[in-house]
Amino acid sequence: MAKKVSVQFSKVLLFLSITFGLLTAQISTQFDTLALTPPMGWNSWNHYHCNINESIVRQTADAMVKNGLKAAGYRYVIIDDCWQISRDSSGNIQADPKKFPSGIKTLADYVHSKGLKFGLYSDAGTKTCQGRPGSKNYEYRDARQYAEWGVDYVKYDWCYTDGQDPKYSYQQMRIALNLTGRPIVFSVCDWGIDQPWLWGAEIGANLWRTTGDIAPSWESFVNILDWQVGLEKYAGPGHWNDPDMLEVGNSGLSLNESRAHFSLWCILAAPLIAGNDLIHIKPEITAILTNREVIAVDQDSLGKQGTRIRDYGSKEVWAKELRDGGRAVVLFNRDSVPAKIRVSWSDLNFTPSMKANVRDLWKHEDLGEYSGSFSAEVAPHDVVMVRITPMSSGNQNVVINEINYHSSDSLNTGDWVELYNPDSEKVYLSGWMFSNGNDNVRYQFPTTAILEPHGYFVLCNDVQSFKQFHPDVTWAMGNFDFDLPDSNGVIYLYDLSHQTVDEVRYSNKEPWPREADGQGYTLELKNPYWDNNNAQNWSASKTIGGTPGSANSVLTVDIQDSQFIPKTTCLNGNAPNPFNNSTVISYYLEKPMSVRLSVFDVLGQQVSRLVNGFRQAGEHHVKFNGRSLSSGIYYYRLQAGSRFYYGKMLLMK
Repeated sequence: MAKKVSVQFSKVLLFLSITFGLLTAQISTQFDTLALTPPMGWNSWNHYHCNINESIVRQTADAMVKNGLKAAGYRYVIIDDCWQISRDSSGNIQADPKKFPSGIKTLADYVHSKGLKFGLYSDAGTKTCQGRPGSKNYEYRDARQYAEWGVDYVKYDWCYTDGQDPKYSYQQMRIALNLTGRPIVFSVCDWGIDQPWLWGAEIGANLWRTTGDIAPSWESFVNILDWQVGLEKYAGPGHWNDPDMLEVGNSGLSLNESRAHFSLWCILAAPLIAGNDLIHIKPEITAILTNREVIAVDQDSLGKQGTRIRDYGSKEVWAKELRDGGRAVVLFNRDSVPAKIRVSWSDLNFTPSMKANVRDLWKHEDLGEYSGSFSAEVAPHDVVMVRITPMSSGNQNVVINEINYHSSDSLNTGDWVELYNPDSEKVYLSGWMFSNGNDNVRYQFPTTAILEPHGYFVLCNDVQSFKQFHPDVTWAMGNFDFDLPDSNGVIYLYDLSHQTVDEVRYSNKEPWPREADGQGYTLELKNPYWDNNNAQNWSASKTIGGTPGSANSVLTVDIQDSQFIPKTTCLNGNAPNPFNNSTVISYYLEKPMSVRLSVFDVLGQQVSRLVNGFRQAGEHHVKFNGRSLSSGIYYYRLQAGSRFYYGKMLLMK
């Protein structure tokens, strides 16, 4: 009998285990989308401290809508300490009935009716910092209560916690919140004492305080700012360093200092939690808190925290990498007199010769095109904040030249794609995107990605595996976190302006080479100047593992003119042929379109670009002088729209 009971009990345990596992998986999916950008909202503490009540919260929610904060991205209305007063006989937390006569649920409903979210404060200890009931030993009861009230955000403090382990204590509340099934942002507040940046993400915290409390003073602001240097590697989508709430608009900071404070919190990808009186806010403070160009830096989806890249004593340069490959830069003057501050492209991991557009985010003004560096005069205790966006070099002729989409078991290099630059100028790939057709999993090229003239660049989904078999390939980067399909595959390459530079649609079925599907060979383009969407222009590599980082093993340079000449848009022969020093190349366009006309030697190296731009329909004649070239065979290629046309000419001297 005992054995039978044991078996039944084991089944119950197994059922509970499976059920809990399914619940955990569902909850995990919900919570994975929390705080993908730093939370934005308002907290009662900095201005009201314990003098908070239901009326203030309602009026603040109204003001967030009226003053444009909601439209600018502020979502959370958070009540800090002093809302709670006791527990009932069952242990349920009770709000102060004098301050919150309608109850927390009714107040949360009002906030939600404004299109905003609602937050509350508690503490991991026996009491809150103001001596109200804490959540120690009541984590699950309190979490359930918060969920029933409609709470969307919990700030969790660290007072009265003698002898407690912070990681364990905070994890207990995170688990309790998760088990309610309600997605609730979790803010850890142990003032950085136990280095929560080392374990916060692991236990499911969405943000964690890095320092003690901020105060409305210049000294407090810059002291906390200095403590953020070095913490940038711990921040990212869903888990953020929190240098504390904003003091913008509170007495103690000048307008310049408030602007500096807000700018640098945005560079830090810090949570933007306003802490001032929003009900009686001044227009100039509203203008700071709702500057959408500056907020866009904080909310940039790349999720990189910025840091100080230059420290000249009282003059500093802070920078943040952005999703589009650009940089947000703050020139920060700590001094009491004006100062000229400079940022160089090398400090931003840009090539010095690269041209970039510079925009002032406080003046909302384009400052023009710069290369090498940018400098500006900065007022005392103030900033100049700019967005620096690399300009396209005009050379968008990057070719998808080799594809490894299914390695063999004996040569598992992971998926990779080789790019080729057929032109004589460098291509700066910083901020470019690579995709397998699913735009939700694009790979962004790092700032150091450069494609040299007539050079190769290999993009891998597993650089370590790739390097084991191809250690000599210099330009190999990754890791892109998606696979290349075996059949009906598509690869896209986008430039900084999100325009398609190249795309290839391939397959493991004929007429595409079957040997590239798991047999150790790669897809190689026969000539980088041919149409790479034509299966006939691809072949399986002659060697196992392909030829990443060098010319393809199937490279073909014997181009027959006639196979490229259509009846509509066409490239005509040139005369005389052979020619002496100069010749005229003619082409006809059936309609206006973008045109590139280039000349190459037999090795595929571009020796001249004759046309690069938009041309009207009709016949066009272009003179080409070969005075500087040696005798031999040369090819010329017309790219008209998405079509390619070729011709051959002989130079004799």
